[in-house]
Amino acid sequence: MNSYHSTDTWHGKKVLVVDDSPLIRSLVSEQLRSLGLNVCAEAPDGLAALQAYEETIPDLVILDVIMPHMHGIECYKKLLKKHVGCKVLFHTCLANDLNNVPHFKDLAEEGLIMPKPLNSDTLKERLNQIFGELPPTPVKEDAPHHEEDVTG
Repeated sequence: MNSYHSTDTWHGKKVLVVDDSPLIRSLVSEQLRSLGLNVCAEAPDGLAALQAYEETIPDLVILDVIMPHMHGIECYKKLLKKHVGCKVLFHTCLANDLNNVPHFKDLAEEGLIMPKPLNSDTLKERLNQIFGELPPTPVKEDAPHHEEDVTG
């Protein structure tokens, strides 16, 4: 049973999943399909992603940052140069270490970064943001985790 609703703005959109880990690519692709998205291609690095993008012209690219042959930031820049307005979400273990990656703060402020492991609620929020009308939700740097007191 799929967990998407027919009113989701992302239903049926084509997605290219890029990660050097076959396991991560598979898990992310499975999660996207369960939400009603069409994973049109997968790629193990930035170079392969550029080629896959040309072949499939996806509505969204989910892109790892640290990969062999061409890292995600460079791939993103090349995609934007050739395909102005292409939609990209970064999926990275560096999401909570924004100060160490050039341009990451700007991308985080635009809501374009999702931390690994991928959280279903975060993914849905980002999909609504990209394909819907929601404003960006930035990733917070080293945000402390607090239990909310719901007793009143």
